[in-house]
Amino acid sequence: MNKKGLLLVNLGTPDSPHPDDVKAYLKEFLSDTNVIQMPRLLWQPILRGKILPKRSFKSAELYQKIWRKDGSPLMVYAKKQVEQVQQLQPNWIVRCAMTYRKPNIAETLKEMRLAGAEDIVVLPLFPQYSVTSTQSVIDQVRKADKNINIVKSFYNDEAYLDLLARDIREAWAKNDYDRLIISYHGVPESYVRRGDPYVDYCTATTQGVLERVGPLTPDIILTRFSNHDLGQLSGLNLI
Repeated sequence: MNKKGLLLVNLGTPDSPHPDDVKAYLKEFLSDTNVIQMPRLLWQPILRGKILPKRSFKSAELYQKIWRKDGSPLMVYAKKQVEQVQQLQPNWIVRCAMTYRKPNIAETLKEMRLAGAEDIVVLPLFPQYSVTSTQSVIDQVRKADKNINIVKSFYNDEAYLDLLARDIREAWAKNDYDRLIISYHGVPESYVRRGDPYVDYCTATTQGVLERVGPLTPDIILTRFSNHDLGQLSGLNLI
Protein backbone atom coordinates (compact mmCIF):
# COMPACT_ATOMS: atom_id res chain seq x y z
CA MET A 1 0.00 0.00 0.00
CA ASN A 2 1.39 3.36 -1.05
CA LYS A 3 1.65 5.95 1.69
CA LYS A 4 2.40 9.63 1.93
CA GLY A 5 5.75 10.62 3.38
CA LEU A 6 7.08 13.67 5.19
CA LEU A 7 10.78 14.37 5.59
CA LEU A 8 11.73 17.06 8.11
CA VAL A 9 15.18 18.50 7.40
CA ASN A 10 17.36 20.57 9.71
CA LEU A 11 20.88 21.91 9.32
CA GLY A 12 23.01 19.22 10.92
CA THR A 13 25.11 18.22 13.89
CA PRO A 14 28.42 16.46 14.55
CA ASP A 15 28.24 12.74 15.27
CA SER A 16 29.82 13.46 18.66
CA PRO A 17 31.42 16.42 20.49
CA HIS A 18 34.89 14.98 19.80
CA PRO A 19 37.10 17.39 17.79
CA ASP A 20 37.50 14.89 14.92
CA ASP A 21 33.72 14.58 14.47
CA VAL A 22 33.24 18.33 14.83
CA LYS A 23 35.93 18.85 12.18
CA ALA A 24 34.17 16.47 9.79
CA TYR A 25 30.90 18.34 10.30
CA LEU A 26 32.44 21.78 9.84
CA LYS A 27 34.34 20.64 6.76
CA GLU A 28 31.14 19.45 5.11
CA PHE A 29 29.15 22.51 6.19
CA LEU A 30 31.75 25.12 5.25
CA SER A 31 32.56 23.42 1.94
CA ASP A 32 28.99 24.03 0.75
CA THR A 33 29.18 26.65 -2.01
CA ASN A 34 25.73 27.93 -1.04
CA VAL A 35 27.10 28.81 2.39
CA ILE A 36 30.54 30.11 1.37
CA GLN A 37 30.23 31.73 -2.03
CA MET A 38 33.93 31.99 -2.79
CA PRO A 39 35.88 30.17 -5.51
CA ARG A 40 36.85 26.77 -4.13
CA LEU A 41 40.48 27.21 -5.16
CA LEU A 42 40.67 30.24 -2.88
CA TRP A 43 38.46 29.04 -0.06
CA GLN A 44 39.55 25.44 0.48
CA PRO A 45 43.19 26.22 1.41
CA ILE A 46 41.92 28.78 3.94
CA LEU A 47 39.34 26.36 5.31
CA ARG A 48 41.68 23.38 5.62
CA GLY A 49 44.82 25.26 6.60
CA LYS A 50 43.54 27.87 9.03
CA ILE A 51 39.89 27.57 9.99
CA LEU A 52 39.36 23.85 10.61
CA PRO A 53 42.48 23.25 12.76
CA LYS A 54 41.50 26.03 15.16
CA ARG A 55 37.74 26.11 15.03
CA SER A 56 37.27 22.35 15.38
CA PHE A 57 38.70 22.34 18.91
CA LYS A 58 36.94 25.54 19.98
CA SER A 59 33.60 24.35 18.63
CA ALA A 60 34.11 20.91 20.20
CA GLU A 61 34.49 22.55 23.61
CA LEU A 62 31.18 24.35 23.11
CA TYR A 63 29.42 21.21 21.91
CA GLN A 64 30.70 19.34 24.96
CA LYS A 65 28.96 21.87 27.20
CA ILE A 66 25.54 21.30 25.64
CA TRP A 67 25.81 17.62 24.65
CA ARG A 68 23.23 15.42 26.33
CA LYS A 69 23.52 11.86 27.56
CA ASP A 70 21.18 10.84 24.75
CA GLY A 71 23.12 12.74 22.09
CA SER A 72 23.17 16.04 20.28
CA PRO A 73 20.35 18.37 21.41
CA LEU A 74 19.40 19.07 17.80
CA MET A 75 19.17 15.37 17.00
CA VAL A 76 17.27 14.57 20.21
CA TYR A 77 14.62 17.18 19.47
CA ALA A 78 14.51 16.27 15.78
CA LYS A 79 13.55 12.73 16.77
CA LYS A 80 10.92 14.05 19.18
CA GLN A 81 9.47 16.17 16.37
CA VAL A 82 9.21 13.08 14.20
CA GLU A 83 7.44 11.19 16.98
CA GLN A 84 4.94 13.99 17.56
CA VAL A 85 4.19 14.51 13.87
CA GLN A 86 3.88 10.75 13.40
CA GLN A 87 1.24 10.71 16.14
CA LEU A 88 -0.66 13.46 14.32
CA GLN A 89 -0.36 11.65 10.98
CA PRO A 90 -0.31 7.92 11.83
CA ASN A 91 -0.86 6.88 8.19
CA TRP A 92 2.16 8.81 6.93
CA ILE A 93 5.80 7.78 6.94
CA VAL A 94 7.58 10.56 8.85
CA ARG A 95 11.36 10.83 9.07
CA CYS A 96 14.05 13.44 9.75
CA ALA A 97 17.34 14.16 8.00
CA MET A 98 20.13 16.70 8.15
CA THR A 99 21.69 18.82 5.42
CA TYR A 100 25.13 17.94 6.78
CA ARG A 101 26.25 14.65 8.36
CA LYS A 102 23.60 12.14 9.46
CA PRO A 103 20.89 11.15 8.75
CA ASN A 104 21.71 11.80 5.10
CA ILE A 105 18.91 13.25 2.97
CA ALA A 106 19.32 10.95 -0.06
CA GLU A 107 19.67 7.82 2.07
CA THR A 108 16.62 8.72 4.15
CA LEU A 109 14.51 9.35 1.04
CA LYS A 110 15.56 5.95 -0.30
CA GLU A 111 14.62 4.30 3.00
CA MET A 112 11.22 6.03 2.91
CA ARG A 113 10.58 4.76 -0.61
CA LEU A 114 11.45 1.23 0.45
CA ALA A 115 9.05 1.59 3.39
CA GLY A 116 6.22 2.37 0.97
CA ALA A 117 6.18 6.17 0.79
CA GLU A 118 5.00 7.12 -2.70
CA ASP A 119 4.10 10.80 -2.36
CA ILE A 120 6.86 12.46 -0.30
CA VAL A 121 6.97 16.07 0.88
CA VAL A 122 10.25 17.53 2.12
CA LEU A 123 9.94 20.28 4.74
CA PRO A 124 13.16 22.20 5.47
CA LEU A 125 12.72 23.56 9.00
CA PHE A 126 13.79 27.08 8.01
CA PRO A 127 10.70 29.32 7.86
CA GLN A 128 12.47 31.99 5.81
CA TYR A 129 14.15 30.75 2.64
CA SER A 130 17.83 31.54 2.19
CA VAL A 131 20.31 30.22 -0.33
CA THR A 132 22.56 29.47 2.67
CA SER A 133 20.09 27.03 4.22
CA THR A 134 17.02 25.96 2.26
CA GLN A 135 18.70 25.93 -1.14
CA SER A 136 21.19 23.31 -0.02
CA VAL A 137 18.30 21.07 1.01
CA ILE A 138 16.63 21.64 -2.36
CA ASP A 139 19.85 20.80 -4.22
CA GLN A 140 20.32 17.53 -2.34
CA VAL A 141 16.69 16.48 -2.76
CA ARG A 142 16.68 17.29 -6.48
CA LYS A 143 19.87 15.28 -6.95
CA ALA A 144 18.23 12.29 -5.27
CA ASP A 145 14.76 12.61 -6.83
CA LYS A 146 13.59 15.42 -9.10
CA ASN A 147 9.90 14.64 -8.56
CA ILE A 148 9.69 15.17 -4.80
CA ASN A 149 7.69 18.12 -3.51
CA ILE A 150 9.62 20.62 -1.37
CA VAL A 151 8.21 23.34 0.87
CA LYS A 152 10.48 26.25 0.02
CA SER A 153 9.42 28.50 2.92
CA PHE A 154 6.61 29.17 5.37
CA TYR A 155 7.56 32.62 6.68
CA ASN A 156 4.05 33.99 6.06
CA ASP A 157 2.01 30.88 6.80
CA GLU A 158 -1.03 31.85 8.86
CA ALA A 159 -0.71 28.97 11.35
CA TYR A 160 3.00 29.67 11.85
CA LEU A 161 2.42 33.37 12.53
CA ASP A 162 -0.54 32.64 14.82
CA LEU A 163 1.59 30.23 16.86
CA LEU A 164 4.45 32.72 17.28
CA ALA A 165 2.05 35.49 18.30
CA ARG A 166 0.28 33.22 20.78
CA ASP A 167 3.54 32.24 22.46
CA ILE A 168 4.60 35.89 22.71
CA ARG A 169 1.27 36.97 24.22
CA GLU A 170 1.33 34.16 26.77
CA ALA A 171 4.92 34.88 27.80
CA TRP A 172 4.30 38.64 27.95
CA ALA A 173 1.32 38.18 30.24
CA LYS A 174 3.39 36.25 32.80
CA ASN A 175 5.91 39.00 33.53
CA ASP A 176 6.63 42.72 33.32
CA TYR A 177 9.03 42.92 30.38
CA ASP A 178 10.71 46.07 29.09
CA ARG A 179 11.28 44.97 25.52
CA LEU A 180 10.51 42.25 23.01
CA ILE A 181 13.53 41.21 20.94
CA ILE A 182 12.88 39.27 17.75
CA SER A 183 16.16 37.77 16.59
CA TYR A 184 17.11 36.14 13.29
CA HIS A 185 20.32 34.51 12.17
CA GLY A 186 22.19 36.84 9.83
CA VAL A 187 23.44 36.41 6.28
CA PRO A 188 26.12 38.47 4.48
CA GLU A 189 24.87 41.63 2.80
CA SER A 190 26.52 40.54 -0.44
CA TYR A 191 24.20 37.52 -0.62
CA VAL A 192 21.18 39.78 -0.21
CA ARG A 193 22.44 42.06 -2.95
CA ARG A 194 22.67 39.01 -5.21
CA GLY A 195 18.99 38.27 -4.64
CA ASP A 196 18.68 36.22 -1.45
CA PRO A 197 15.17 37.11 -0.15
CA TYR A 198 15.95 36.14 3.45
CA VAL A 199 15.82 39.66 4.94
CA ASP A 200 12.53 40.46 3.19
CA TYR A 201 11.04 37.22 4.47
CA CYS A 202 12.22 37.91 8.03
CA THR A 203 10.71 41.40 7.86
CA ALA A 204 7.43 39.95 6.64
CA THR A 205 7.43 37.41 9.47
CA THR A 206 8.02 40.14 12.05
CA GLN A 207 5.23 42.29 10.63
CA GLY A 208 2.83 39.34 10.53
CA VAL A 209 3.60 38.47 14.15
CA LEU A 210 3.23 42.04 15.40
CA GLU A 211 -0.13 42.39 13.66
CA ARG A 212 -1.33 39.41 15.69
CA VAL A 213 0.28 40.12 19.05
CA GLY A 214 -2.12 42.86 20.03
CA PRO A 215 -1.26 45.23 22.90
CA LEU A 216 2.51 45.47 22.34
CA THR A 217 3.66 48.73 20.78
CA PRO A 218 6.49 49.24 18.25
CA ASP A 219 8.59 51.35 20.64
CA ILE A 220 9.30 48.29 22.79
CA ILE A 221 10.06 45.97 19.90
CA LEU A 222 13.55 45.42 18.55
CA THR A 223 14.29 43.02 15.70
CA ARG A 224 17.92 42.05 15.33
CA PHE A 225 20.01 39.90 13.01
CA SER A 226 22.76 37.94 14.75
CA ASN A 227 26.06 36.95 13.13
CA HIS A 228 27.49 38.27 9.87
CA ASP A 229 27.04 41.86 8.77
CA LEU A 230 23.38 42.74 8.27
CA GLY A 231 23.29 45.04 11.28
CA GLN A 232 19.90 45.29 12.93
CA LEU A 233 16.28 46.01 12.28
CA SER A 234 14.73 48.60 14.56
CA GLY A 235 11.00 48.12 14.55
CA LEU A 236 10.49 46.99 10.97
CA ASN A 237 12.96 49.24 9.17
CA LEU A 238 16.45 48.17 8.19
CA ILE A 239 18.97 50.77 9.36
